[in-house]
Amino acid sequence: MPEIEITTALHGIFSPRRVYDAGCGIGSYLEGFASLGCEIAGCELHWDIAGEFAAEPVRGVVRSHDLATPLQEPIHSDLTLSIEVAEHIDAAHASVVARNICGVSSRHIVMTAAEPGQRGHGHINCQPREYWIRAMTVSGARYSHGLTRLVADRLRGVNRLGADLSGRVSVYRRYWSLSAAC
Repeated sequence: MPEIEITTALHGIFSPRRVYDAGCGIGSYLEGFASLGCEIAGCELHWDIAGEFAAEPVRGVVRSHDLATPLQEPIHSDLTLSIEVAEHIDAAHASVVARNICGVSSRHIVMTAAEPGQRGHGHINCQPREYWIRAMTVSGARYSHGLTRLVADRLRGVNRLGADLSGRVSVYRRYWSLSAAC
């Protein structure tokens, strides 16, 4: 199961205590991090449906939320995930999506998003990596070439939904400043 390989690799790199998944689907990544002893939380647009298929450790820690609207979460995670989510949200809301992801993060963010030409159901905002780097930078996170390369190397060959995520992964370090939007 690729989610187990991915969570194991990310846990080995970041050793998080708290993990937040923005757009978690049925919570497969959260389930993996919970099994590794992490405190978990997340949000999903259709949690009322997806939650029925979630594993027990995930139920009760995920809430229904549309990432195109401002998110107010009390948790600040050591590691925030957003895996193949942003391309499903209209470009008019890209800055809100970036602020939401940054807003729940206190340290690292791992993000993947479909790029132009990538096939997929519901892809309405496929953008080049630079688009998301700009949006995340304005929202309070700096792109890390070194960590992105490390994560990409560890994920190489791990296929999720028939695609190798290593070519689309981006890793950010959260920074704090008075001018940051989140």
